[in-house]
Amino acid sequence: MATLQDGNTVIDYRIESITELYCKSRVSFFIGGESVFNPKLSPHGFFILEDVDDSFVHLLHNVLETNESQSLMDVDGEVTISLYPDEVFPFLPTNDYMKTTDTKAYGYYSVVFHFGGSYFGATGHCGTTCSFVITVNDKAVLKEFLEQILQEASCVLHPTSEKTQKLVPLAKL
Repeated sequence: MATLQDGNTVIDYRIESITELYCKSRVSFFIGGESVFNPKLSPHGFFILEDVDDSFVHLLHNVLETNESQSLMDVDGEVTISLYPDEVFPFLPTNDYMKTTDTKAYGYYSVVFHFGGSYFGATGHCGTTCSFVITVNDKAVLKEFLEQILQEASCVLHPTSEKTQKLVPLAKL
């Protein structure tokens, strides 16, 4: 399991399986050691079906390489994962502290998971109903999270298998 943590806020990301086309993963969110969501709604976290050519691994890798905001949507169109480098919270006006501080020197990264209504019992497509945001202020923390996910992938599949090589861009960051 890969863990991204900022203070007492934690995202656990686990790769469940990898096929030629898809990566099935599970993500859970915790604050102070307690699940953010009612366990009756998501007893084992949220399952996400990712395109193996456009996975969370690729998103993390690309943002760390380019330092540009990027997003991906899962295969079902119910989960959008976005990364915003150099932004503490990308949906609000920048506060005075951030205006006077060189945020690039600190390497802030906001990771946002947007979940559609089907995760919460809605029928049909009804748009995003819930988002979870975690912000880390050290690029090394995000790199470590990516390395943990790559390790997770190598445990699911042999590291030299074609599927793993397709999922995992092994370029050094």
